[in-house]
Amino acid sequence: MTTQTINFINLPKEGSLKVYPVVKANAERHFKVAKVLSEVSEYPSAVAHLILGTEELIKALALLLEGKEFNFSTMTDYKKVFYNHSARHSILKEFFSVWIFCKTIIDLKKKKKGEHSILYALRFGASILGGGLEGITNYEWWSGADKLKQNGFYVDYANGVISPDVIGEAAYNKAYKIVMAFRTDARLFISAVSKATEKELAELKASFETADIKKLIEEGIARSVAKK
Repeated sequence: MTTQTINFINLPKEGSLKVYPVVKANAERHFKVAKVLSEVSEYPSAVAHLILGTEELIKALALLLEGKEFNFSTMTDYKKVFYNHSARHSILKEFFSVWIFCKTIIDLKKKKKGEHSILYALRFGASILGGGLEGITNYEWWSGADKLKQNGFYVDYANGVISPDVIGEAAYNKAYKIVMAFRTDARLFISAVSKATEKELAELKASFETADIKKLIEEGIARSVAKK
């Protein structure tokens, strides 16, 4: 009798909630490594680790949402979230679209006494981060993120040598700005969702359904795969 292997795709809801903090911690490990490398001017590898950290954060987000029964696993090509780098970068782009949508449905009011809702957490995030998220939705940068990561690790050749050395301090600073903005938003989102009540989660799920977020992400994954 063959025993089915449990993996990210068929992990039970309870398992997803236990595993996502481990994945999130690994993302933070990559960010720490990137900082250490940048301090000794090893910018190519530093950029690569920044991107690896974002990939792990996307996995953590997906596991948390699945554990909270958002049922993202019903999406077409859901497995690519865990086993396809380009798909994860596509989701990174779509994540900001989701966040911007949340901002549009939230009235930025002062927190009421005793209010501890996911919507307030999102309101708080929107207020401190301001309108900069729209500018951070840099589709061109995320589209090339996987290639940039590979270029940070390996020497390639296309009509000449392509060395990681071409990734300098300026490229690192740009990657750091974009990635850290995503990290801040992702951590806020994870915190809000993980602490939300059932009623608050129901409100957010309804908002996601209204905006057809699953379709948005499915289309993003399809575009990323089609470009290969």
